[in-house]
Amino acid sequence: MNNLRDLVLLALWAMLGFATQLTATHWGLAGALAGGVLCGIVVWLAPKLLAISFDDLWPLPLTALAASLLGVACCRIVGQTNMGYLMWLAPLLAMLPTGIPAVVWLARGQRCGLCKRALRNVLAFSCPRCSMHICEYCWEFGRERCRLCEENHIALLPAESAWWIDRFGERRAAGDCSLCRTSAGATHTPQWGCGGCGHNQCVSCWDDCNGVCSRCGWVIPDVEDSNINQGRNHSPKDRSYA
Repeated sequence: MNNLRDLVLLALWAMLGFATQLTATHWGLAGALAGGVLCGIVVWLAPKLLAISFDDLWPLPLTALAASLLGVACCRIVGQTNMGYLMWLAPLLAMLPTGIPAVVWLARGQRCGLCKRALRNVLAFSCPRCSMHICEYCWEFGRERCRLCEENHIALLPAESAWWIDRFGERRAAGDCSLCRTSAGATHTPQWGCGGCGHNQCVSCWDDCNGVCSRCGWVIPDVEDSNINQGRNHSPKDRSYA
């Protein structure tokens, strides 16, 4: 959701664009059209000069349109009608400085795979379980997975025994899982000993902990540096599309 303070600042700044458009109409049709472009440039400068940002693409182009439209309308009201209907092209021209970058960004920009929020100015993650690009609002920070994978218990680690044997050797036939306390001899869920501290964890708990030992922090080989844990790497997105 866009910050109310930023919207108010943009609205106040747009008055400068309105004044630019209104003043430019004194130089006839050419002045009015040029004023539309200048009005759009004034609005385009707002995020850079006022240090404001928006989650959506619409505030800047629509603000430029409104500021220019108000300037042209005031010109018509005071009786400057000798420019004809072509003067109404000025508000459309005002949208170009901010509208073109917005359209370009929209064409190439990514959105959250769950809520479809633009990933432009929020933390973004690549979920290691489903590989979707996820915004910070749909990401389970303590679990290192997206909300959908958390709700549907999507597995991270392979189920094939060969994968586990290659990394742990033989499965444990005795002992209890250090997390869920199930007994290796009383359950059909395989248990594997940590390569660091030696404590057991069942397959379900290894997966739930993203391949990390809950006691010593040892990580299953080939998991930490592989794409499986790429969801741990994240960075803020650029806060301006212009």
